[in-house]
Amino acid sequence: MVDQPRKPARTTVEGPASWQCAALTLGLALAILASPSHALAQAAANPDSQQVDKLRGTVMNGLTHEPIGHALVLSLDNRFATMTDDEGRFEFTFSSSQGGPTDSGTLTRRAFPDPPAVLMARKPGFLGENGDAAHGGATSIRSNDVTIKLVPEALIVGHIQLPVSDYLNRMQVELYRHVLRGGHDQWQVAKSTSSRADGSFRFAGLAPGEYRLLSHELLDRDAVNFDPGGQLFGYPPVYYPSAADFESAQTIRLSPGVTFQANLSPIRSPYYQVRVAVPNAPPFLQVEVWPHGKSSPGYSLGFDSNEGAIQGTLPEGTYTIHAFTNGEKSSSGSINITVNGEPSRDASLVMLPNPSITVKVREEFRPNPDGSPRWAPSPEMGNPHRPSYLYVTLVPAPIVAVDYASSPSLRPANGPEDKSLVIENVQPGRYRVEANTGVGYISSIRVGSIDLLRAPLQVDSGSAPSPMEIEVRDDGGAVEGTISGLDANAPRSITVFNGMAEAPTVYFFPSEGSTGQFRMQLWNIGPNGHFEEHQLPPGAYRVLALDHQDPELQYASSETLAQYESAMQVIEVAADQKSQVHLTLVRRTP
Repeated sequence: MVDQPRKPARTTVEGPASWQCAALTLGLALAILASPSHALAQAAANPDSQQVDKLRGTVMNGLTHEPIGHALVLSLDNRFATMTDDEGRFEFTFSSSQGGPTDSGTLTRRAFPDPPAVLMARKPGFLGENGDAAHGGATSIRSNDVTIKLVPEALIVGHIQLPVSDYLNRMQVELYRHVLRGGHDQWQVAKSTSSRADGSFRFAGLAPGEYRLLSHELLDRDAVNFDPGGQLFGYPPVYYPSAADFESAQTIRLSPGVTFQANLSPIRSPYYQVRVAVPNAPPFLQVEVWPHGKSSPGYSLGFDSNEGAIQGTLPEGTYTIHAFTNGEKSSSGSINITVNGEPSRDASLVMLPNPSITVKVREEFRPNPDGSPRWAPSPEMGNPHRPSYLYVTLVPAPIVAVDYASSPSLRPANGPEDKSLVIENVQPGRYRVEANTGVGYISSIRVGSIDLLRAPLQVDSGSAPSPMEIEVRDDGGAVEGTISGLDANAPRSITVFNGMAEAPTVYFFPSEGSTGQFRMQLWNIGPNGHFEEHQLPPGAYRVLALDHQDPELQYASSETLAQYESAMQVIEVAADQKSQVHLTLVRRTP
């Protein structure tokens, strides 16, 4: 019997910036593969007791299709690593040997080591095809010869033009990227940096996409012209190239390998003292400042707990100041102020408790044929008075992502007799309601006359919305189907990274004007392509099978779905009826 090889130590590699960590991972992996136990296993093996499998591949440029030499290739779990040669090729060797006899007298197979399910590649200056720097060009292993594609990184470089450039006048520069979050347009912080002493700045490792650039405000620290008792001056934020607010900023569209030049020219402006009293201020308070009532980052004020006031300086203009706290008993408050050529000290902001939303559930469940209830809570499920099968979350949908945008959900029961369903501490804002049920399906969610299955929920400061009414039914339809075109060699386990599962997925898109609701099925698809979906809300659907899962496809536009039109099958799902469907797997464009 050969020695049992040692298991490699796990090491986390963050991305192109952590190249030293990646090199350490490579060194550990190569050291383990060259360990004495592995060498002994190779030497002691013979053709009758060992099989040797090789996994080969190539790392190439996804744009030019040229090989990429000296790229790091490693498994998703960091157990294996190697480097590509000058032609972009790499190879792993996996051996399996016969173990000793079991109690029944048969031989067992013992593999060293288990081959990986996913490989990824990294090289400075390159990203994965999906723009991911952390996982690089991750790909599932579906054969013994794989191709991993990387694309060149994009860059934004520029210069901040100030009258005086030195180590004191370093401005913070922030980059926002346009994303879809739950089907809603949103701008999220991608990267932030400070300008150098000469005013230059650089953003590297950028994926293709849409970006907006801004500089944060900066007080003038020119020691030569500074007057301690005189007028304060500073540089308000600049939204590239010279817009008045974030909404009007130019969108920078980056392609792989592109270097975009973006210069910013802040204008020196008078700044004035601002003080906003907070009579009922808590010890800790967070503050956001938006110019013109719009979500434009770049301005800031601070909270002085000793003074019980929000203080700082701002240039002339109209601003919305939003203050908030987090925690179990959170509160918030907003006020509009105008700075007009003199200090502003008379404003006062009142903090109000964040409202809670009561949830009411109406169950339309039919009894079983024997008369017993279709759903009955068991003692193991906890509180017998509350529908523990229901999950409700409010997902914020601001245009510009903010720090306080949490996702409140149903409060846990306060005891075995607590019958209430409440979403507590909801910050004022606009929310999308996500609700799921383990029993039946949700037929409607309403607040007053608003259909929250199709419209957002608006929560205002200091006032709780009307109760949220949810109806749950169990007369949904069923769909049974098969998928042709599945890869027989594809791994049966589901690997998830970047929010996407590398596994066949069936989508149910409600047709326009239909009462149906979006569904996605990927966990219960058999090796032969057979699948079933139960408790589907009645309505008309377009059904599609893809070789991968994409959460944002739920919110895809008609134009996006049109590319799959020929592969979709239209069905009508009726209550308590089963429909049949046969689909052909659609693969992503390589």
